[in-house]
Amino acid sequence: MELMPKSFEVFNTNRTKNEEVAQFALLELEINSYMKKINVVVMNLNSMDMFLEYNWFIKNNLEVNCNKRTI
Repeated sequence: MELMPKSFEVFNTNRTKNEEVAQFALLELEINSYMKKINVVVMNLNSMDMFLEYNWFIKNNLEVNCNKRTI
């Protein structure tokens, strides 16, 4: 993990304030045979391990679906 140049506030979907984000990490994401390196922010998600925003799926869905392996 690395420190961000400047931290920023994060709000949950119910509009309550979460902690400030001050760190990020490089993540190798693999879905089926699709691989991508992305920077992710590190924060408390309570019971969740990871959250990918909806815009990420809109942008990357075609690549993910086109790289599915057929058995």
